[in-house]
Amino acid sequence: MSTTDTPGGFATVGVADSNADTICGLKGGFNNQSLNLGAEADVNLDRFNGTDLNGQRIDGGGFSLGAGLGAALSAGYTYTGLGPVGRLW
Repeated sequence: MSTTDTPGGFATVGVADSNADTICGLKGGFNNQSLNLGAEADVNLDRFNGTDLNGQRIDGGGFSLGAGLGAALSAGYTYTGLGPVGRLW
């Protein structure tokens, strides 16, 4: 389930990080929260947490900066599936 209240529009660029050992640790279900505030300059803060397939708690978050007008607050649950993952090196 997800609830969102979004009066306005935003355009941002940002980064996120987590304590997952590998990209595969991000597979599964996660709780997500996001707060976005903008009046010309825009800031977005994100937080997520869940458990990987080995039972390790995964916490992460991110932020974005950009342009926007309005405010948004959301909370929800997502499931991330991963296909075959190769090696880059």
